Amino acid sequence: MSSIGTATAPARRPGTAPRTAVRRAADRGVTVIAPRVVEKIAAQAVTEVDGTARAPRRGGRAKATATVRGRAVSVRLGVSLVYPQPVREVSRRVRERVADRLSTLTGMKVRHVDIRVDRYLPGPPERRGGGAR
Repeated sequence: MSSIGTATAPARRPGTAPRTAVRRAADRGVTVIAPRVVEKIAAQAVTEVDGTARAPRRGGRAKATATVRGRAVSVRLGVSLVYPQPVREVSRRVRERVADRLSTLTGMKVRHVDIRVDRYLPGPPERRGGGAR
C-alpha cells in the first residue's frame, strides 16, 4: 500500500501574522530621513533648473539648509543665477522644482522653500548676446 503525502503549512509562532498578510504601516517600523539627505536632494534639484549657475567653491551645488519636523520640511537655499535671467522667474522655478523633488523622493510635505540669491554670474557668451559675428 502506498501512502500519499500531504503538505502542511510551516509552523509559525503564536501571535505572528502569516507572511502573505499585509501589515499596517505602523507595525512595519519608522523611516527617518536626515536633514542632510533633504539638503542634498534640494541642492541637486536646483541644478536641474535653467537659469541657475554652478556655485563656485561648493562643488557646483547650491547651499541648502533643511529643518525636518516629523513628515514636514522647510528648506533655505543659497543659489547662483545666470545673468541676464530674470531673478524672480528663475527663483519661482527653483522653488517649484525643489518642492516637487522633495515631495516625490521623500514623501514629506514641503512647508516652504526660502531662496537667497548669492551670486548673479555672467552666462556663456552665446547667452549674453556677445557671440562671434
